[in-house]
Formats: sequence, structure tokens, C-alpha cells
Amino acid sequence: MRFLKALWLTVFFFCSLIFFIQNNDVLSQKMTLKFDFYYFDYVWTNTAVPFFFVILVAFVAGALVTLGYLVMDRMRLKMELSRCRRVVRKQEKELKKLRSIPLEPTPIPELPEAEKTNAA
Repeated sequence: MRFLKALWLTVFFFCSLIFFIQNNDVLSQKMTLKFDFYYFDYVWTNTAVPFFFVILVAFVAGALVTLGYLVMDRMRLKMELSRCRRVVRKQEKELKKLRSIPLEPTPIPELPEAEKTNAA
């Protein structure tokens, strides 16, 4: 499985490399981004940046959001694991206490003679 993952990543890398080489002219074009705040009557524009830079920034932003999600999920799982370990420790302590109780046969009360004849 590890081999297939490495093979897939290598193929993906080379396909991406070929894509960027073949589309170098398009990706090198300058791009100006604009955001218009209609309510405040304010327009934000940036300086012209290459298109590949916009793609790179979007990729890095997505990677950071994903990393944040994974870190939060990891922390949640770690807290759940520690809670489960506390429960197991408590139950093992209770089991040890129950195992230390001596096993003594409980005496069964004898039935009187009158009840023995009626029961039979």
C-alpha cells in the first residue's frame, strides 16, 4: 500500500509539472484582484500578480485550513482517549477490589420438618 501511495504521488507530481510547463504563458500572465464593498463605498484592489502566485496562495491557504482541522480533530481524539483511559483505570480498580473479596459459601437455611414433607 505504501508503494502504491508513493507511485501515485510521483505520477501526480509529474503530471502537475507537465501541466505547468505546457501552460507557462497562461500562468505567467498578470492578474489584478478587486473586492468591492458596496455598502461602505470602498474598493480594494491589489497590485498585479502572476496567476500561478494566486494558485499557490490558494493551495497554501487550503493546506493551512486542513492542518487546523486535523490538529483540532487530533486534540479531540486525545481528550477522548484520556477519558477512556480514566474509565478503564476506574473499572480495573473496581475489578481488583471485587476479586479480593473472599469467596465464602453462604449457608442455606434448613427447612422445618413440616415444610419438607409438603415440599416433596
